[in-house]
Amino acid sequence: MRIKRLDILRCAAVLLVVTGHSGIFFLTSKVGWVGVDLFFVLSGFLISGLLYSEYKKRGAISFRRFFIRRGMKIYPAFYVMLLATYVGQLLFWHAPPQPLSSYLREILFVQNYRYAIWGHTWSLAVEEHFYIALALLLLALARYSLDRTDPFRKVPQIFLFVAVTCLTLRILTIALTPSSKFITWQVMNLTHTRIDALFFGVLLGYLYHFRPETITNFCRPAANRVALGILSVVLLSCCYFFSRDDHFQLMFGLTFLYLGLEDS
Repeated sequence: MRIKRLDILRCAAVLLVVTGHSGIFFLTSKVGWVGVDLFFVLSGFLISGLLYSEYKKRGAISFRRFFIRRGMKIYPAFYVMLLATYVGQLLFWHAPPQPLSSYLREILFVQNYRYAIWGHTWSLAVEEHFYIALALLLLALARYSLDRTDPFRKVPQIFLFVAVTCLTLRILTIALTPSSKFITWQVMNLTHTRIDALFFGVLLGYLYHFRPETITNFCRPAANRVALGILSVVLLSCCYFFSRDDHFQLMFGLTFLYLGLEDS
């Protein structure tokens, strides 16, 4: 069943990214990049929800079925785009094609670790890595957990580990890289520094599917809802007061961002 509120959030994410790149509005030209982070959290929630639902329905998770479904949604269109890029370079832009190694990085989804053909496909690589890691993780939990009713009860602890690890890696990357050699993408684009936003969505998906009473009970008091709204504004404000390239934003701001996005 589609959740209309999530469709609205996806629409907001698209508008943020498109207007952010186009520079149409001053505000979104500064903070439009956060649309990608919103997509990350939504992807974590929705994709983990597919696996949670499959387990509740079948009592097991099929990695093969999951991978085929994800692949058919992404690979055909993406590879057609790469082919069109190659043809366009030859016929319309009158430019020599990029080296084969650049295309291979795109094909194998490692373009977020070294620039390939398109600068914006880094987020797709992060999501592809996440799909594989998530499916294997939930498959292992479903197979080896003694609790057959809720084999995913370790998900909150796993998210906490991932969140702390990614934050630590972001801090270490900035602290240990000489300022003259540091480039924003070393934190912003890499899977091991960004996958925490996706796993936050996995945590929300777990609570939604297996612990809905936790969310309901917390949000029932009006005071809690007001406090949550205020916290969301405070957390999200960092992306307005700090630029995307600011070291504080790259370290702590990315954590504040995904927490604030879903608090809202």
